Amino acid sequence: MNNNPAMAGWDGKMESATDATATATMMYLSVLLLIVVVSNANLSSAFAPSAPAIVRQTSRRDTSRIFAETDATSGSSTDDADVPVAAPTPATAPTLKKNKTSLGLITFDLDDTLYPVSPVFMDANQAFANAMHSYGFQGIQPNDIAETGRAVREEMAAKNPDQAAALSFTETRMKAIRRQMEGVRLLRSLEDVAKEWATPISGLSPVVVENCKKFASKEVSESQVQAVYNSWEMERHHSAERNLYPEVIDVLTQIKEDHPDVIIGAVTDGRANPLLMPFTLAPFFDFCVSWEDDQGGRSNYFKELSEATDEAQLMWIYEAALEKYRDILSMRAGLKKKDEPCG
Repeated sequence: MNNNPAMAGWDGKMESATDATATATMMYLSVLLLIVVVSNANLSSAFAPSAPAIVRQTSRRDTSRIFAETDATSGSSTDDADVPVAAPTPATAPTLKKNKTSLGLITFDLDDTLYPVSPVFMDANQAFANAMHSYGFQGIQPNDIAETGRAVREEMAAKNPDQAAALSFTETRMKAIRRQMEGVRLLRSLEDVAKEWATPISGLSPVVVENCKKFASKEVSESQVQAVYNSWEMERHHSAERNLYPEVIDVLTQIKEDHPDVIIGAVTDGRANPLLMPFTLAPFFDFCVSWEDDQGGRSNYFKELSEATDEAQLMWIYEAALEKYRDILSMRAGLKKKDEPCG
């Protein structure tokens, strides 16, 4: 288990079923908004600044407050003081149409924000076990992928902390699946040799055991590992759709009605992607940002995350969201210009 408080601090959870142990009474719809204001209209006190700025809002069930925080992009000084205002109920949460401000970008966290993550991981882990059984790897339990993944990360951290810090959730799970497969193959190989030699497994020499390990490793194909992982990730998204908080669709629908041109994105440290949830979230979202998607800079991001001491040091993920936002705006402008009749 990764006990890094900085990693848990920026989104309030880690991506593992074990770490997502919040009880039902503590579950909340924590809406993380990164709002790019694209007009010069003054904002209401609920959004704090009176000039164009980046505003982050958090609406939580357990606090019934909205906190607004501005970024220094407007040229004014940034004040980290919380600005509490009355929070609307989930059914009437989007009251933004009362503001004349045009919203450009809103980003949401996913796990434990739009749906509870614990049942999602339980379902995904069960899909992992089912897939392993279908490929002939019997005796695998649903939580084996999580426990083995933690062991993989801890072993790597003991040898190379930087490499462990740069290990993504996907890479961890792929390694965990391979290790589970090799373990089953190894046991079968040892049993076959012991039976042939009429000796218990404990009586086999280290040389024989090592050769069996090499054989087991060769017997596991990358295509099998990938197929089992795909089953895990597919069920992760299916389960997220089944477990979506009941208010979410109404909230997103209201936001789209009040601000039809707003760009909505997801910002996550894991593998969840609303664009892979076609029956619920996909129609509302324009993009998803995860550092796992940035193969070029991901290692650096993980190292920054492991060394971060406060939330201000983790703003790179929101900068990545802003880049996506600007790209989409540029694309929209290009399409609009293309559709305009020639003079």
